[in-house]
Amino acid sequence: MRNVDGVVREDFEVEDEVRFGGIVIGSITVRAGGSATLAGVVNGPLTVHEGGSAEVGGVLNGSATNAGGTLRIRGIVNGPVRGAEVAPGAIINGPVS
Repeated sequence: MRNVDGVVREDFEVEDEVRFGGIVIGSITVRAGGSATLAGVVNGPLTVHEGGSAEVGGVLNGSATNAGGTLRIRGIVNGPVRGAEVAPGAIINGPVS
């Protein structure tokens, strides 16, 4: 598993296992075969495509969209959430569909 820590200003295309533990300013797109764990803060949208998976355990300031993969929310999302499994205790500040 690859770790991304510190403050990073870039968009990510995830096709392997990545843990985001710092602050990301940019988008995260998870492709087939990719797995993203968001444990820090992400300022940008998250999109999970077919064959990919993501878990939001930290804070996502942006939209969370499941476009055919697996998306779990157990942290905080400040934005719209589409097609995700939302755990008890998760906080969603936006519409859920």
